[in-house]
Amino acid sequence: MTTHGMTSGQIFRSLLTCTLFYAQSATRYIGLITSSLQLFTFKQQEEEDSSTLAMSAPNPLPKYIYKILPSPPQDPLPKEFPLSQLDANDGFVHLSTATQVPNTADLFFTDATQLWLIKLELAKLADPVKWESGFPHLYGNFGAADVQGLEKFERKEGRKWSEVMKTSTWLE
Repeated sequence: MTTHGMTSGQIFRSLLTCTLFYAQSATRYIGLITSSLQLFTFKQQEEEDSSTLAMSAPNPLPKYIYKILPSPPQDPLPKEFPLSQLDANDGFVHLSTATQVPNTADLFFTDATQLWLIKLELAKLADPVKWESGFPHLYGNFGAADVQGLEKFERKEGRKWSEVMKTSTWLE
């Protein structure tokens, strides 16, 4: 039997080819939908995580937060503090609470044998401080008028900053 000059075998192969084509298209379409759904879910989770991180401020808030410096600040302190390369690149000033300072120093200032800490009163900072990943980030800058204290810490080779700072009464 023929239809439009095609044998039943040719019709069958044509239908099979069309069916396979539509099945592959449907599979790709389902794959795209699945990928889009996964991306949407990831983005939604990312937004939830960032809002959680932004809200991860300690309760109660500390009175002071600190800027760690690997070299002495300018004397006298400037009206506007110069941003480190890291702070400029990230768009905020990296700060720490008193309890975070020793571990932050151990992690990021392992080669330094001297550190200077600038004490800032959280409530008196004019620019917004956001708590992200539990750390205070100042979205703006500070200057001499914001500084409540400056302290130099020294450590001997082989000692950790956390050992040096654990007895400090200056960190509060």
